[in-house]
Amino acid sequence: MDNSLIIMSGSIYLISGSDAADLETGSAHFKSNISLDTTDNSSLSITSNTSSFYMSSSGAIGINTTDPQSGFDVISNEVQFQKPGTRKGLRINDEGNIESFNKDAASAKTGSEFILTYSRGATVTAVSLAAIGIIVADNTEATAFYNALSAEKKNALLAKLEFYGFNQQPNIGDTIGSIRYVAESGSLGYNNRVGGEAASIKAVINDIDENGVQADLIFSVAQKGGASVQKLLLDANGNHELTGSLTVKDGSLIMNGGTIYGTIYANEFSSIPSSSFAKTASFVTRLNQSVIITGSLLTSGSANINGPVTIGISNIITNTITASAAGDNLVFNQATGSYTAAKYLYTCTSQSNARTGEVVAVWNGTSTQYTDYSTLDIGSTTNVTASVSIVTAQAQFNVQTATSGWKIKSYVTYL
Repeated sequence: MDNSLIIMSGSIYLISGSDAADLETGSAHFKSNISLDTTDNSSLSITSNTSSFYMSSSGAIGINTTDPQSGFDVISNEVQFQKPGTRKGLRINDEGNIESFNKDAASAKTGSEFILTYSRGATVTAVSLAAIGIIVADNTEATAFYNALSAEKKNALLAKLEFYGFNQQPNIGDTIGSIRYVAESGSLGYNNRVGGEAASIKAVINDIDENGVQADLIFSVAQKGGASVQKLLLDANGNHELTGSLTVKDGSLIMNGGTIYGTIYANEFSSIPSSSFAKTASFVTRLNQSVIITGSLLTSGSANINGPVTIGISNIITNTITASAAGDNLVFNQATGSYTAAKYLYTCTSQSNARTGEVVAVWNGTSTQYTDYSTLDIGSTTNVTASVSIVTAQAQFNVQTATSGWKIKSYVTYL
């Protein structure tokens, strides 16, 4: 027991005076004291006028608290950890938020970083133990040796093995790290990985070999009653996925090549000049706005277009009159200054009577010529005629029906 200080009870006081009154905690001369907890003489407390350090017999440590609620519990307005000699480190600010800070010009290329690392852990084998000077006969003895260690020594051993590179690399599909957004409720008892998880961002290994690792970044959100589910996948190979609808307001959605699967609803779509737009399934426009594609349009599905389509120098428009009036029925009206010719394909039906035809027309100023190439009638369509005329600088395609109720479907190509 040489060089030992034994105190059976009481405290050690550090003061700047000599009077007994200086031992009072509120005294200006009182500096600090070291004492055992009066309610647990296996716990040690070091206190000063403004702060305290507490070591509980349970193994918990408290700073500014004698009742630590976890293994290491700090009560402070702000906590900071920083690297010696430079201003970079980690801070828990006065709002309780975590900050990574870096005020070093040498770190200009990285700035402050938040790093999530993952491996499958160090491998304890005869070979890995031999690398740090521990000799065992085989892997079975290596495992037995490891299992016999205390928790503290196990941690130290694993840290050494990690340092020498005896880590198991992650597998494809392993999550490297994630940021999870969880709502807590003691009364409702949410499972923080199911009903309580509102959203998450995680990196999942896509491929890994001796050349390196690549990962997908997955953004997930949840509906009530279930864990968050994938909504956006940023794929390492460029095959990104978006689940749900995407609304672009006051901006543009630009696609430079590639393929779109599914249905696009757009007020206006414009591709990059000299690029191609490839799609599978349907492309639909809303609100009768224009669809502008500069380059090639490749479709391997249906293209449903409601409105005019301009291809090079031509313009294609469709129209349907579901029930004609007796007399003139204006089908198309186009300014003559924009084009000089047109080809009108039409069909007319009424009960058991039907005919289809094509009217080709040309105009110059106020003059026009046209010809109607029609099929033979099914039933009789003698009451239906088609004509093209120029009215106030407008090329008008009319279908005249002597009786009402004819259905007229037509499309025109202007040149």
